[in-house]
Amino acid sequence: MGRGVSSGGGQSSLGYLFGSGEPSKSAGDNPNPAPTPAAAAVDNSKQIPAGIPGNTTNNYFRADGQNTGNFITYLLWWRTNVALDHFYPFIIAVSASGKTNGVDSDLNPACKVSSFHSIADTDGASILYQQQLAPDPKLHSHLLRVPLPSSPSSLLSLFLEICNRFPFSWRPPHRFHLFLLSHHPSFSLSPIAASKLLDVFGKSRNIDLLWSHLRLMADRRLLSVSSLRIAARSLADANEISKCVLLFRLDPQFLTAGALNSVVDVICARKHVQIAHAVVSKLRDSIPADADTYKLLIIGFCRAGDLSQAAKLWNLMIDEDMSPDLDAYNEILITLFKSNATQEAMRFFKSMRKNLGIASYRVMIDWTCKVRRVSYAYMVFAEMIKRGIGFDNSVLGHLIYGLLGKKRVNEAYKVFKEAEGVDLSICHGMMKGLLSIRRPGAATEVFREMVARGVEPNMHTYIMLLQGHMGKRGRKGKEVAVNFDSIFVGGVVKAGNAAEVGKYVERAARGGGGDVPRFDYNKFLHLFSNEEGVKMFEEVGRVLKKVGMVDIGDVLLVYGERMATRERRRRALWGSQVGVCQLELVDSST
Repeated sequence: MGRGVSSGGGQSSLGYLFGSGEPSKSAGDNPNPAPTPAAAAVDNSKQIPAGIPGNTTNNYFRADGQNTGNFITYLLWWRTNVALDHFYPFIIAVSASGKTNGVDSDLNPACKVSSFHSIADTDGASILYQQQLAPDPKLHSHLLRVPLPSSPSSLLSLFLEICNRFPFSWRPPHRFHLFLLSHHPSFSLSPIAASKLLDVFGKSRNIDLLWSHLRLMADRRLLSVSSLRIAARSLADANEISKCVLLFRLDPQFLTAGALNSVVDVICARKHVQIAHAVVSKLRDSIPADADTYKLLIIGFCRAGDLSQAAKLWNLMIDEDMSPDLDAYNEILITLFKSNATQEAMRFFKSMRKNLGIASYRVMIDWTCKVRRVSYAYMVFAEMIKRGIGFDNSVLGHLIYGLLGKKRVNEAYKVFKEAEGVDLSICHGMMKGLLSIRRPGAATEVFREMVARGVEPNMHTYIMLLQGHMGKRGRKGKEVAVNFDSIFVGGVVKAGNAAEVGKYVERAARGGGGDVPRFDYNKFLHLFSNEEGVKMFEEVGRVLKKVGMVDIGDVLLVYGERMATRERRRRALWGSQVGVCQLELVDSST
């Protein structure tokens, strides 16, 4: 740590913080000085120590490297005097509400703040982390020094807080659980706390401890379907098929198709559809698969790219006289198009067209327009109208995109103008089609009209327009001072993420050439989604319009205005929450 530098009067910043709370005195100081009126009006506990920004007597954040100790001093001072002032009203209000993480608490507000303070500020959680490998007597001796609440509900809230602090480390929550069981006989896990601890074991990949905890939960009747989902997720990640099957043997209440479908759903969501299929096959005698089970497996195999296995399950459903779900049908249709099997997709659509609704027709029109089969998309659209199936603007957006892809611009504009209500989907179809034929100026005109009609753009709108104007990998602009490198690459560098755009910096230094990855416009917009970014977008937008880049300037200006509105709305919401918390604090104190 850097050396401490004392301010006038012999006061040491480190002595101020780590001493008795008063400034240290030199040998020549008067031990009992008379306080001046100005000094009497200042709260000594909240004075800014020497070397802290805001204390103009002595600023130690110098450019000579002698500032390490003072930076740590600043952090300690901020934690002691600033952070607690800002967050204590919120802590008291939350404690006064009587619930923490869904668990009732019967402590009064003063005791709740004391228990939170004892854990957070006397480093109870740090003890669990630092002593997690220590023997039980040593760990317990440290924890016994922390003033813990005595109420079982408060201990349960505290245990949930520890689990939230260590979501990927099993030792601190597990050892704290054992400590509570040994030193607080009244403590017992609730279903929520038991599932939370189970989630920690699963995320830390401790399968043995997870399984033993599952058996303990089964003995104490704490298991639920959500517990099975948590356990199945981790067991599938570890390729524990036999244990996934044994989950349903822990309690007879889980030998149902609903529990099976819930577990299959979470396993397929983790992209382990082969494991889900094996579990269903092994449980066939105990839990027969129903239509929802087949639907989940078919969708899982389609998203994994295994279309042949999905087709086998589809045929098996037909053989068992089950009507296939439309979601499974749509997923097979999408997978056929993604596999470039356009003719097979069309034949599959014809075989099922009598039982289809608007969702399936929308999928068909969308993908036929993407593969430039606009005439077939119009035939499907005409069939929709003939059958009396209503269409929405998303269908029109797909048709507009397909028409523009074939450069039938007049027809696309005709459909756009004849639409009853312009929404985001139809505007996106128009802009995406215009950008595909390299007409970013026309796409920006659609963007202006969309904003004028009160349609709120989303992040995809801005990213799509930025890519259309500047390119996915950036284009060198005519103006040296205002171009892709100066705005976007320079903005990422200014935000402190220079390593992410190193290839672009090298390309700019060489004057062009070289292979660079696709620029992440989403990350760029996220970095400046704050008050500083609002001013930056306004300034850059005005400069771009001055040099003739009106379209891209308007896009950034609109984003800056929308971002300012969101920022003010966010601050207003936070201010209202703080006001409610302070009101609850006053009510609880009275």
